Amino acid sequence: MDPQQPNQPQAPFAPEPQQPAPVQAPILQDTPKKSHKALALSLLIVPTALFVLSLVIGLIAAQIGDTPAQDGELFNEVSPVKQILNILTFALAGIGFLTWLPGIIVGIILLTKKK
Repeated sequence: MDPQQPNQPQAPFAPEPQQPAPVQAPILQDTPKKSHKALALSLLIVPTALFVLSLVIGLIAAQIGDTPAQDGELFNEVSPVKQILNILTFALAGIGFLTWLPGIIVGIILLTKKK
């Protein structure tokens, strides 16, 4: 009933207010299992790939700018490109070292996990 018109009766065949249709949950597929497998494989492969990449960059950096030292000098001057490559090699090898063992452990657990 409307509070402004208290004496007016409600119609006997008034339409009922429509309710929204029930929402059904989407059917879940095997996506979590596939994502676990992809994550596990990346955890196993990426740290090892970082080691290999750091070795390749280190070998390239060793060949860049190798000039013999001048007479009377103990060391030759290092080029800025070689310095940047050495820093990049150190960073990649450090990240690979810190993530290798945890990546192997978690990757194997995720690969053997049933669900």
